[in-house]
Amino acid sequence: MNETGGTMARRLDSTPEEDDTKDTPHATEEDIPDAQHGQQEEDPSPRQEGTAKPAILAVSASEENLAEIHHAKHNDDTCIGPCGQWMSTPYVQDDIPEDNVKLRRRYKAIPEEYYTNTGLHPVTPHNFKDWFAKAKGRGLRWHAWEICSGSGRLSLILLMAGLVVGFPVDYRYGWDINNLEHHKMLWQAQQEFQPGYMHFAPDCAPWSVAGTSKDPMERLQERKRDWPGLSFIQESCEEQSRFGRGYGVEQPLGSAMWQALPENPLRLEILEDYKNKQRVDQCMHGAVDENKVPIQKATALGSNVKWNRTALRCSGHGGKPHAHLQGQGPGGVARTASAAVYPKLMCQRMKLDIINFLYNPKLMN
Repeated sequence: MNETGGTMARRLDSTPEEDDTKDTPHATEEDIPDAQHGQQEEDPSPRQEGTAKPAILAVSASEENLAEIHHAKHNDDTCIGPCGQWMSTPYVQDDIPEDNVKLRRRYKAIPEEYYTNTGLHPVTPHNFKDWFAKAKGRGLRWHAWEICSGSGRLSLILLMAGLVVGFPVDYRYGWDINNLEHHKMLWQAQQEFQPGYMHFAPDCAPWSVAGTSKDPMERLQERKRDWPGLSFIQESCEEQSRFGRGYGVEQPLGSAMWQALPENPLRLEILEDYKNKQRVDQCMHGAVDENKVPIQKATALGSNVKWNRTALRCSGHGGKPHAHLQGQGPGGVARTASAAVYPKLMCQRMKLDIINFLYNPKLMN
């Protein structure tokens, strides 16, 4: 996964076998600023012309004043946060069992960002029924919805851009995509709010290159444990595809989840609008370790979205080698766990690609 690309930043679609789409204009080096120079992307907010009530929860904002703006300028008809009249409590800490030491250690390296910065109240399996009863039937449509959201950074940045964002779904909030009862609730939300784009980042541990060192039977059992969740993701992507809406699954480039294995129900390649996996080297979006050494973190997005700004290949960094994600960093945090959070610049570029997709099929309204 430490393969180095050429001397210029390259989008994955420059490799014919990885993407057969020919009709999307290519982004140029002028369109995509170098992450290492700290340049900022243009931040377009969605516009709603000819409608009295814009379908946004917040204007573009900094993390510091986002919650303040939400309370001051939210739309009463679409607010499903702390201003809504439903049984909820603020986010204080992760809802992870005390005896799950491994998972608690992993989340220690992934600080929660969405609810912490917005002041919104978490939607969880425990309060979903009450929340859904208040939120449904209003004609509300989500621009984006993130499943297996981790830190919630992508959802936060999309919300800050003015998009209507569904509640982030993650184990830290009590959600378990391997739980069939949770599937029913999430399916209700997908049917009601018809998100323009759904993003999935399921746990890669049983499918990673590192996992190949495990006992084969133990690894197989871990993968079979994920069957319900991956089946749910497949069905959700099929639903999105059926109605011309967006979907995207993120995994390491070398993940066995991309392979058609008997224990893997994920089959994105059967969808007519699937654009093949598109490679993202996260070092091109500013991923570095604690010593500012670039982390390549070769990643793939399996999607019907064209990731023009996001799917960049490593430029070589002038011959500077990549850091290896081994051992623990400052505070005893595993480097692999802390690197699971998307760099902010990557989220900004994903935001632009998502907005571009939403505009094309007129899903922005």
